[in-house]
Amino acid sequence: MRELSIRDMEIVSGAVGPVGAAIGAASAAAGYIGYATARGEGNLSDFLGTTAMGALGGFVAGPTGATAMQNGALAIIGTQSAFYAGMAGGFTANALDAAGTDYNNAAGTNYN
Repeated sequence: MRELSIRDMEIVSGAVGPVGAAIGAASAAAGYIGYATARGEGNLSDFLGTTAMGALGGFVAGPTGATAMQNGALAIIGTQSAFYAGMAGGFTANALDAAGTDYNNAAGTNYN
């Protein structure tokens, strides 16, 4: 096992930060908006909770890019992929509901 030098410690220090929090919050918010758009429903408390958890995860994970351009690219790619993944999740949930697997909805199921 190798010991870290002072220079190595300077490179790995600061792994948490506001840049990662901003990227995480933007990605989580975009994912929730995509999901809520596809489902046709959503509320502010779920949106804020999702965004806060994304910010916390991004803060802990830290900015993975070494430069501002890399961080900007990660923010764009992250928000785009999260939005479309959220939409895919919403469409999947809608398809399952349309197939009669929504057991929370008592309309027409005679389960109530």
